[in-house]
Amino acid sequence: IGRTFGSVLDACAYNYPTETALVQGDTRLTYDQLFDGIRRTGRALLGLGLRPGDRVAIVMADSPTLLEVMYGALWAGLTIVPLNARLMLADHAYMVGDAQARALVFDAAMAERGHELAREGGIELVIATDEAAVPEGGHLLSRLKRDERGGPGHPDVDVDHECWIQYTGGTTGFPKGAAHTHRTILSTLYSCTLELDVQPGEVSAHVAPLTHSGIVYVLPVWARGGTNVVLGGFDPAKLLAAIERERVTSTLVVPTMLYYLLDLPGIGDVDLSSLRTLTYGAAPIGPDRLEQAL
Repeated sequence: IGRTFGSVLDACAYNYPTETALVQGDTRLTYDQLFDGIRRTGRALLGLGLRPGDRVAIVMADSPTLLEVMYGALWAGLTIVPLNARLMLADHAYMVGDAQARALVFDAAMAERGHELAREGGIELVIATDEAAVPEGGHLLSRLKRDERGGPGHPDVDVDHECWIQYTGGTTGFPKGAAHTHRTILSTLYSCTLELDVQPGEVSAHVAPLTHSGIVYVLPVWARGGTNVVLGGFDPAKLLAAIERERVTSTLVVPTMLYYLLDLPGIGDVDLSSLRTLTYGAAPIGPDRLEQAL
């Protein structure tokens, strides 16, 4: 894939300006609206002096703002270091230090952790997405974005430039950062688009972390003009309600989540006819339970 995230994201915004790109609760954003925020965020980060090769650590709850930060940094040619919000402080501190992150972005939900990491030292730029969470000497993202342009015009970076460092779980020692280039991760996501049969107008519900396994659907769905429905975690009743309400066509779960869904009282009364693709991973699944799900 001879393209960068900036090129692909600009193409998504150009191709589907008025379609719905993102839903979370009552929030519904068109491609024009969401990608305006993504590009303003990218330009705001560049405005702080960050340049390709600089690493941006991100610790946030699943939300539209998280996607703006992640994909804004990628659009700008920076390298993101997504941190699993469920990990301990020691894990986060190790990852931030190991990656030599110049910047850290966090939201109100992860403000305490963001402040703890900032106090650890070594981070040059600390950015909060909520005013009440801004530490002394830190920056408020909305203020940085305010005067930036939201239109197309991504920075020119090489497709083989590093853009994403994903840390492993550290089951055999310290976590290890897998460094991806634009070419490697976009090739992977293109493969996901084909293997998961992402269709035009796909509607994908997200209960897995958007910083980790959730990524396999986010950009493929946008590339097909579809809608990402962010649920902010796994709640069986909320997921079923979203499938029925938003006419969800795909979702990704771990087997334990699927078991909860199958055992939920009243599941037979929910209209799941729109759901075409159910992807599972991270653990094996019992054949009898898989057959029950089918």
